[in-house]
Amino acid sequence: MVILYKVHGACMCRYRGNRGFILVITLVYLQLVSILSLYGLTNSLLALKISKHVWQRVALLEVAERVLQHAERRVVQPNIPNCLVTPMMVVNLSKQSLDWWHTYGCEGHVSRWRYFYVIESMGNNPCAMIQDGAVFSGVDYYKISLLVVEDKSSRILLQSLVAKVSEINTACAEKVFSVQPGRQRWWEVGGE
Repeated sequence: MVILYKVHGACMCRYRGNRGFILVITLVYLQLVSILSLYGLTNSLLALKISKHVWQRVALLEVAERVLQHAERRVVQPNIPNCLVTPMMVVNLSKQSLDWWHTYGCEGHVSRWRYFYVIESMGNNPCAMIQDGAVFSGVDYYKISLLVVEDKSSRILLQSLVAKVSEINTACAEKVFSVQPGRQRWWEVGGE
C-alpha cells in the first residue's frame, strides 16, 4: 500500500505492509544459488575422479602393451624363458594369486608397475609355415599371459598368441599356409 503526502510542497511516498518480504525473497534466492553451486561443485569433483580413474587405466594398458611386446620378443628368440607353464583355462589363470604369479612367472617392473608373465605352449601346426631364409619351417604357437599390477585394486591381464619357427618339422596332411613369426593376436582378459 502506498501513501502519498506532502511535506513542504514536495510529494512523498511511503510504503507499508511489505516489511521483511524483500529480505525473505533475497534469502530464498541466495539459498537456491548456494544449492546449485554445491551441486555443480559435487558434479565437477565426481567428473575429476572418473577422469583420474580412466587416465590410470589408459596408463596401465599402455605399460601392459609395452611389456607384452617385450615378452613376445623373448619368446620368438631361440631360448624360451623359464616361465613356461602347462596350458590352463583362462578362468583359472585370472583367479591366480600374486604369489602364484611370483612363483611360476617371469617378473619385472616398469616405474611403479610390477608385471608377471607366463608362457604356455599351444603346440605345433605342421600346415602353418614360416619362411626362414630360403627354407620353410613348421610353426610352434605360444600363448603369453601378462599380469600388470600397480596396487591391490589396479591390475590388468593381457594375453597374446605368438608364432615361432618350429624345431620339429612334421608332414602336413592338409593345405599349407604361410604365417609371419611373432604376434598373431592379443586380447584383454576380463576387462574392468
